[in-house]
Amino acid sequence: MKDQFQQQQEKITELKELLKQNEQKLVNKEKEVEQYATKLSDIKSRSEASKHKSAQQKQDSSEHKLQDPETPVVGSHKEEI
Repeated sequence: MKDQFQQQQEKITELKELLKQNEQKLVNKEKEVEQYATKLSDIKSRSEASKHKSAQQKQDSSEHKLQDPETPVVGSHKEEI
């Protein structure tokens, strides 16, 4: 009976240690997921900023063409002259 009790105690200790290890692994995985989420958010923000900047540059470029009277435009009267 004492021997059985001792074995059970050892098994409980072993299982507790496994639980601690698994909890630590879980904590590490959660940190890793948070880091990936942060990276993804940063990438998404940069991508959106880049798209916005690119769209703004295109808009500025087309506005510049409209405002520059010396720039020949295909199909315009200036090109024909």
